[in-house]
Amino acid sequence: MFSVKLEKSPAVFWGTKYHLIRAHMDKGLYKDAQLIVDDVKNSVSQTFDDGKYGYKPLFDATIEELKQKLFK
Repeated sequence: MFSVKLEKSPAVFWGTKYHLIRAHMDKGLYKDAQLIVDDVKNSVSQTFDDGKYGYKPLFDATIEELKQKLFK
């Protein structure tokens, strides 16, 4: 699997994670997308990129969309 190290290029890391989640959602793989979100929150940051690279609002919107799709 493709892996990007956060230390070397944080903007690329956050972009990659966001688009990976969106790709899973586009294919209807909502549980898999949620697993990726949970993994990022648990292993990297609860607040994603803290708005430094522009992905926090995108992650927040994606999480809300996942909540509707998964009926948690």
